[in-house]
Amino acid sequence: MEGSNPVMVLDSDIPLPEERADRAGSDEIVIYEAFFSSGLREAVPSLIGEVAALLNVSPSQFSPSMWATLITIQALRELFSVEIGLDEIF
Repeated sequence: MEGSNPVMVLDSDIPLPEERADRAGSDEIVIYEAFFSSGLREAVPSLIGEVAALLNVSPSQFSPSMWATLITIQALRELFSVEIGLDEIF
């Protein structure tokens, strides 16, 4: 459903002295608290998700220019209520 924000439950732990960010387990993701206060959000814009699914890649594999282009297209879609879909992009 567009506009809904699913709740994500995170299990957070204070690291032990011998634990380091570069030694996270395969089932762990290290995120510093400062990232959240700087504006980090977990949502991926819908157009980026659609393009990533179409190309069968992770959004993290997109170059910065690809991100900028897709974010611009998404903003135009939302701002002007223009239907710009994957057919128009590719």
